[in-house]
Amino acid sequence: MKKVLVFGVAILLGFSSCLTAARRDYDRFVEALPEVSGTVFQNVHYSDKGKQCVLDIFWPEGEPSEWESDPAPVYVFVHGGAWLMGSKEFIRMYDETVVKPLRSQGVIVVSVGYRFFGQTSFKNISKDVHDAMEFLRANQKLYRLDMSRVVIHGQSAGAHLAMLEAFRHPEGIQLIVNEYGPADLITMQKDQPAVGIVSRKIRRAESPVEWVRSGLPRMVIYHGDADELVPLSQTEELIAELEAAEVPVELNVIEGADHGFMNQTQEVRDEIAGRICNEITAALGI
Repeated sequence: MKKVLVFGVAILLGFSSCLTAARRDYDRFVEALPEVSGTVFQNVHYSDKGKQCVLDIFWPEGEPSEWESDPAPVYVFVHGGAWLMGSKEFIRMYDETVVKPLRSQGVIVVSVGYRFFGQTSFKNISKDVHDAMEFLRANQKLYRLDMSRVVIHGQSAGAHLAMLEAFRHPEGIQLIVNEYGPADLITMQKDQPAVGIVSRKIRRAESPVEWVRSGLPRMVIYHGDADELVPLSQTEELIAELEAAEVPVELNVIEGADHGFMNQTQEVRDEIAGRICNEITAALGI
């Protein structure tokens, strides 16, 4: 028993060390990203549950007097990071390819932060994203938001959270953009360390495939066929459920791409982002 305990502690310490290093890498990555210009409401608290329960709201380009007479459609971004790390600042990766084009066409951009697993229970992470959406609905007049015209977009763990929110509370959501998101946490436990130590009951309840039903918003998916972290089989399982429920879905398989398309050129990643931007504007009727 003592040997088992020591071995378990060694694993946890090793994982903690790797996680700390990964978070440092994320921080350096964020620091190198360009700042987003224009009218921005930064670190708006949507909940008092933790310091990470904040979001950024980017108003459209130009003077507010040019567009604020009418509420503007909303694009909501949920970052990834294995439910253990990441930042709402990741939206800055899309500044040239998504954020600026959308803001120039009168769209309000929102980037959501949330607590990580270990800082809160696993099921509370999706509750944070829901709290953020409820905050936006409650304050739509203040920020000139048209919450009847919303697109929600997530990457990896962020796509998992975006799907849960849109499946559970689809009101006003016109499109879900899912980039390589986990859909079934029962079958994902061997690939994601945060998932493997969560009870089976919670993993099932927090699996998007368990919430599929008819009448959900359309989904567009981008996934690499060489993704070993979130296998393409996750998306294939999800699509089978969506099609059975007659929910519109479109799959874009990126040939040879790994998780996050990191082995692809910047040109390819920008092309994907441009396609996503076009999907968003079409869904919002722009």
